[in-house]
Amino acid sequence: MNSVFSMLNPKIQALLKSKNIEEPTEPQIKAIPPILKGENTLLIAPTGLGKTESALLPIFHNFLELKEKNKFSENKGISILYITPLRALNRDMLQRTFEWGKELGIKIAVRHGDTPQSERTAQSRKPPDMLITTPETFQILFVGKRLKKHIGSVRWVIVDEIHEMAEEERGAQLSVALERLHELTIEKGINFQRIGLSATVGSPEEVACYLGGFENNKFREVTILNVDVTKHIDINVELPNIIKNDYTLANRLSIEPISFASLRRCKELIDNHVSSLLFINTRDGAEILASRFQWFTFKNCKNRIRRQF
Repeated sequence: MNSVFSMLNPKIQALLKSKNIEEPTEPQIKAIPPILKGENTLLIAPTGLGKTESALLPIFHNFLELKEKNKFSENKGISILYITPLRALNRDMLQRTFEWGKELGIKIAVRHGDTPQSERTAQSRKPPDMLITTPETFQILFVGKRLKKHIGSVRWVIVDEIHEMAEEERGAQLSVALERLHELTIEKGINFQRIGLSATVGSPEEVACYLGGFENNKFREVTILNVDVTKHIDINVELPNIIKNDYTLANRLSIEPISFASLRRCKELIDNHVSSLLFINTRDGAEILASRFQWFTFKNCKNRIRRQF
């Protein structure tokens, strides 16, 4: 792989190849190198361009590198903390993350308000390598004696949808919790890396300060990566010409010839493209159009039958 993917652990490269992922997206191109270097990073990019992987791939790489060098103690605790609003815990993201963790030998678990007690107990006794949790549940992790000890080993923290945190009251609580986590980890000589993810941020500098936190009378340094992927749209405005046959067919459908010409043109465009979106003002209008298109299909079918016989 002649891309930023070539910077990753061979196991990750093999996994990407098995998933037919050969080319990185723009956020991944920009985010992987600084995160690999250990820089606190705020990544702002549109939805659907692999922001989650932009953070997880380099973190998984660094985790595997430390693991292969036996840098972890036997009771290493939780290494990766992924904090996200509950509604952002979508099934696709979770399934994909769990699959990747299984392939790479990274144990991943989820903990929130609905997590069964039996699973919570198991996490306390044998912590996962990576814990996905919510801002509210993150606060509770400091209460339990075992869990507090486990999160003291965190080396990487990802805050998803960070713009929501920065502008809400629970964001202030999360900020305090991150500083509490800093105090726990620094006792073990760990200064954990912070990565923030967001699709939109009004003031990137302010959010970067929020993510990095305040230490020694200054805000911690945070690299801001703003990926602007502009979607170019070509718009053509048409007024279909009325042809001779339109008058006859319009009369059969009891509509104006210009309306039938527009209907015919829409049908031509739909037939000539694999996927089409046709917008109309009202539900009734959409149902009428659907019935007219069915009439087109029936008419064409009858014409083909007549030609055959």
